[in-house]
Amino acid sequence: MPTARAGFPPELNSVTAARNFARRALTGWDAQDWEWAVSQVLTELATNAVIHAHTRFEVDLSFDGEQLRVAVTDGSVRPPVRRDYSARATTGRGVCVVESLAGSWGVDPHPDGKTVWCALRADDGERAAEPKLEAFLSHLDEFAAPVSAGSAAKAAGRRRQSTGAARGRAA
Repeated sequence: MPTARAGFPPELNSVTAARNFARRALTGWDAQDWEWAVSQVLTELATNAVIHAHTRFEVDLSFDGEQLRVAVTDGSVRPPVRRDYSARATTGRGVCVVESLAGSWGVDPHPDGKTVWCALRADDGERAAEPKLEAFLSHLDEFAAPVSAGSAAKAAGRRRQSTGAARGRAA
């Protein structure tokens, strides 16, 4: 079974580097059809490692032709938490994204951190490139609340007020 491993520093540009690493591994395994799903879950797992663990992290990939395992190990013992933020929040959906795309996922604690992993599986003989795309998109629809003209104007007013207040403090 082919495997690949790489380590990354706790920097936001490491998320892109991790995706590029995965892309190269998938190409080497002639498994490019899995790239979309791997990119989505790896973005979430690597971002969590950077933002929440603040430690170096490792990405491990393994592929047996029917299942692709993505694992991210970091130096924090705190497990990921599913959040229930408002529909307009810009954060807090990582676990939901992983759940919607992966056949299974979990956390393996270690004395010096944890490994968060997920398994992407082929559906009915098809590769897992986009078989769960519809489920993923419908899940995102739950968060897409319509914005009324009134609420958009209020938000714009708050932005103007906070910008003005920030200018006032700087003066």
